[in-house]
Amino acid sequence: MITIHNLNKQYPGFTLSDINLQVNQGEYFVLLGRSGSGKSVLMQLIAGFRKADQGKILLGGREITRERIQHRNVILLHQDTNLFPHMSVFDNIAYPLRCRKQSRQQIREQVHEMAEVVSVSDLLHRYPGGLSGGEAQRVALARALVVQPDLLLLDEPLVALDVQLHAGMKSLLYKINKLGQTILHVTHDYAEAVSLADRMAVIDHGVIQQVGTSMELEQSPQSDFVARLAGIANFYRVSLTSDAASAVPEGCVMVNGIPVRVDSAMLRPATTNAFLIIERGYAEVHLEQPSRNIGNLFEGTVVEVIPGAPHYEVVVDAGFRITAPVGREEVRTGIIGMGSRLWVTFPPEGCRVVNES
Repeated sequence: MITIHNLNKQYPGFTLSDINLQVNQGEYFVLLGRSGSGKSVLMQLIAGFRKADQGKILLGGREITRERIQHRNVILLHQDTNLFPHMSVFDNIAYPLRCRKQSRQQIREQVHEMAEVVSVSDLLHRYPGGLSGGEAQRVALARALVVQPDLLLLDEPLVALDVQLHAGMKSLLYKINKLGQTILHVTHDYAEAVSLADRMAVIDHGVIQQVGTSMELEQSPQSDFVARLAGIANFYRVSLTSDAASAVPEGCVMVNGIPVRVDSAMLRPATTNAFLIIERGYAEVHLEQPSRNIGNLFEGTVVEVIPGAPHYEVVVDAGFRITAPVGREEVRTGIIGMGSRLWVTFPPEGCRVVNES
């Protein structure tokens, strides 16, 4: 469907660098990144609002890199609905069809059909000033879809909605995608991306960090940035070697020069450079040194306390930083806090070694 080859765009202080992406026909693809990462710039390049310095954009095998916006059949929908306030809902949805010189009968049929799809049929006589935020979003979506775009681009479409409207709009976008619409959706919210995406790309500082399914990103993150975005707190770069004279103890990997014991099966596929993940739920903290051998035992100092529900988390500096859950009551009563000395344990089977690609 959409293929991007070595796309580059440079601005003072920012560069979108060598972007390569493939979004398949009928796919729900999410571009995930923080504010200022370049995701919106990339969407505008695809839609034609900006011109690339280098590279190619192909839509269905046809190069559209230099094509005018109106010839691309790509629609970019922003978080702001930009409905025409002086037009009714019917006329807002009909507007792009009238620009294409369609007949009154065609316009009437297509507007009513699309209004039914997005559940705004009872709003066609109303004006944007009388719509709720969720209703306005649905009308804007209908206006975008009524021209049957080859590709629908969504720039943070859910960011301004409350919890209930957010869930309803996600359900609607999922429905539209399952009807066959190819969607490229930009967001900074990992949970939102996971709930919608067939695949996703993570972008940071104008560079694509990794592409894959949510499971692939969580199972094999290729950078600390991707790991943090996926909610993996305990993620470390390690160096491995098969040299028998190596200083790495048998069955261990080294994190900041400290041996960490892992399941021996984890070491077999590993290359020289790899990452270590301590799986969620395995790291535990103790006020006193445990008497039984758990496999990995480190003493350190609490350097950060992170509020949460149903428990808090603490970051313990034991030569490398380990995040682990603690009880809310222990923090509230001051038993555990900044500067506390704690023991952290986790078993070898709770560790996973991921090859660096």
